[in-house]
Amino acid sequence: MESSVALSGSLLAATLLSLVVLGAESTRTRRGSDGDEDRGRRPWRTAEAVAVAVAFGFAGLVAILVWNALLVSVVRGVAGADSTLRRTVVLQVSNGLGTVTGAVLYLQYAERGWEYVDLRRPTRLDAGYGFAGLVVIGGTFVAVNAAMRVFGIEGAAHGTSDLLAETANPALLTGVFVVTSVLVIGPGEELLYRNVVQKSLYDEFSRPVSVVLASVVFAAVHFSAYADGTPLQVLTSLTVVFALSLTLGAVYERTDNVLVPAVVHGLFNASQFALIAASETDVLAVALLP
Repeated sequence: MESSVALSGSLLAATLLSLVVLGAESTRTRRGSDGDEDRGRRPWRTAEAVAVAVAFGFAGLVAILVWNALLVSVVRGVAGADSTLRRTVVLQVSNGLGTVTGAVLYLQYAERGWEYVDLRRPTRLDAGYGFAGLVVIGGTFVAVNAAMRVFGIEGAAHGTSDLLAETANPALLTGVFVVTSVLVIGPGEELLYRNVVQKSLYDEFSRPVSVVLASVVFAAVHFSAYADGTPLQVLTSLTVVFALSLTLGAVYERTDNVLVPAVVHGLFNASQFALIAASETDVLAVALLP
């Protein structure tokens, strides 16, 4: 486990460092007309932008853990003994509350109002980008899994696979995952990792670099979901998550409407859970975005 943590951490750190350098260079190119004094301070602003994005990305993860501990205590006090279904509902609700908490904390830190949230009724163009994103993210997932089978590479099993295996009513549990994917997980995670983490980077980086950096953060916070695998399995799964996150980031960048990637994210997760239930196998669970 220690080697898995070290290897994954080293890879993500190296990627972040290289992207910071790339982003700083693109920033200098785009802002070459700024004054000398401002140019001297820019590396610090660049580092600060990355630090803030990473901090609030992981603040959402910490908030999820706090909400989960709190809600587990409340549910135990009211309903008594745990069950797989109750734990799953609590975890999904905690995920939504935690990501929203991370977003709220950022708005307070940055002294921004709710107008910072890019939420509006989708246009036809937005819907087109959303449909294209769903096709691309689905195609990417299928292509990557096909390549993994060809080369004999295995990804780490997602933690939700164990829940589905141990529950007495997998159909009901799958229904919970499908509903919460669309109504809780997709909206919550896109609010934090796209509308906060990605958007907060726009001032110091080009938009493409911001998409990549936000996707690195998004993959990093999913480490715990795959931590039981071997180092290669964990890195493979996080790479898949990173690739899928790039599509979500691109959809948000094109639309400036967090509702669009939220729907794409939710529907993608829901479709995976539905396929798992239909086929009675967890082979598709290699890269679920919780």
